[in-house]
Amino acid sequence: ACLVAAYWETGVSIASQWRTSTYSHAIFVIPASLYLAWRRREQLAELEPRPSFAVLAGIPVLAFVWLMGGWTETSVVQQFCLAAMIVALAWGVMGTRAARALAAPLALLFFAVPAGDSLIPLLQDFSAWFAVKFLDLTRVPVLLEGRIITIPSGRWEVAETCSGIHYLLATMTIGFIYADLVYRRWSRKTLFLAACVVVPIIANGVRVYGILMTDYLGGSNLARGVDHIVAGWLFLSVITLVLFAVGMRWREDLRKEGQPRDGEQKSNTAAAVDAASDVCSGRSHPGRSGAGICEADDRRSGDFPDDADSVARSRGSTAVESERRKGCELEARAART
Repeated sequence: ACLVAAYWETGVSIASQWRTSTYSHAIFVIPASLYLAWRRREQLAELEPRPSFAVLAGIPVLAFVWLMGGWTETSVVQQFCLAAMIVALAWGVMGTRAARALAAPLALLFFAVPAGDSLIPLLQDFSAWFAVKFLDLTRVPVLLEGRIITIPSGRWEVAETCSGIHYLLATMTIGFIYADLVYRRWSRKTLFLAACVVVPIIANGVRVYGILMTDYLGGSNLARGVDHIVAGWLFLSVITLVLFAVGMRWREDLRKEGQPRDGEQKSNTAAAVDAASDVCSGRSHPGRSGAGICEADDRRSGDFPDDADSVARSRGSTAVESERRKGCELEARAART
């Protein structure tokens, strides 16, 4: 709280950008980060806080970089430095082990910084180039001049609102949260986040191509009206849902390591019951089964005792076997419970 109060103006400049259409998704970043941290509460309770003074020593360095950003009037540098100081403060106070457990929630805070305006021209150029290439493949006469696309039905410009920057940033933010909830290994998280970068860029190019094809095929009123914006967002939303649905195919079990699954616990119980039954019947571990030993010794020795001795031995073995069976039944019942 003291850190945010010290850099209040920078925090206000960040929050003010959340009202724009490009960064409206960032308002959910802080609540999402707190939720991801709350999901790790049991893991954090097992860790002993060990402050890292080396990390805390980096906060003055970040403060100096923030000061240089003010001198050069580069607000995005100051905003990133504020987010980095919050992360460094949490890391330094809780320690490296706790910071490692909170890596995803802390990293998510950087998505709250309204950065990405410099990508708009690049996204405009790629969307125009991508649409023209697809128009060439579908044998549509087309001419590209900068970001102006000319087709027989009219001229189109890939404006800033058609760059897809909002769709890209929102998909990356949601994809980061989704990956932390669904995956455990950082390799899969990284691959899915990379897909959340590539797929929106290509999807926006396909959207621009679809608008141009609609205009070329005779749907000028639909293509040039406001409906094409709504249709475009519906298309991009469907692409996002498909991306997340495909990502669920490689989801990972998020239970703690070493904790048996329900099926494994049931199979272990069944195996214990079967083992107890085998011991009672003398089928397995004959060295532990008195009946199996007596029968094997009698057969190997070939000695047949007198009737009186045989009756005495059979009565003794029957009593021992009866006691053994009772013990095995108790073990089997305990294993079932």
